[in-house]
Amino acid sequence: MSALRGRTIAATAWRGQLEAALADVREDPGAEPVHRLRVASERLKVWLTLSGDFALRRELSWLRSRAGRLRDLDVRLAMEVPGPLAARWRAQRSAARRALVAPLRSARVAKLLAAL
Repeated sequence: MSALRGRTIAATAWRGQLEAALADVREDPGAEPVHRLRVASERLKVWLTLSGDFALRRELSWLRSRAGRLRDLDVRLAMEVPGPLAARWRAQRSAARRALVAPLRSARVAKLLAAL
């Protein structure tokens, strides 16, 4: 019984981290909040895999992949790159930001959180 209790506590903590990251990204999709969103979703996905619950893994993968393009561009923009390339990446980041933030307010994300 105590092993199950420990798993529940861990999942609750990671779910809390995911909720906090989602709130942060909705407010300000900067590099660090997007990174935390990806980390939290991956930790929950691993936990679900280890506990044998595969139903929500696909939803977490979807969420993580939505943040992936934005995170990739943040990493690239952190490097010193020529002006035209940086300008192109900033434009792509703006589009990736919109593509991430809108779905975070969707019923799909709300259902995922409720299921977790």
